[in-house]
Amino acid sequence: MMGNEMEWLSTSSVVERAKEELEILENEHPNSFHYLKSELQILISNFQSHYLPPTSSSSSALTQESSTSKKRKANRSESNENSDDAHIPKIHKVKSSKIDAVLERAQQCIHKIRRFKATL
Repeated sequence: MMGNEMEWLSTSSVVERAKEELEILENEHPNSFHYLKSELQILISNFQSHYLPPTSSSSSALTQESSTSKKRKANRSESNENSDDAHIPKIHKVKSSKIDAVLERAQQCIHKIRRFKATL
């Protein structure tokens, strides 16, 4: 758990920095650097979709699911619980690789911003 908290803090600080840089770019260059702004927005969006809890609108969407869909999910979760735990490390590995990809993308965006600022 401690590792996950540290990972989240590291990721959230990168995303906070990305938000700050995006705000600066939007304020100082409203009609320029659309690609860079887009990359930062994607980074922030990816972080929010992976780390933030679902909003109330998504929870209301869950209540509107059909009973058949709910039954399928219940059957799937039962079969997953009954299967061996060999798949758990793979799921964790996939999640880690997504996190690593988001972090790498954030670092690339910040590097691009720094290069741009150096040219000013």
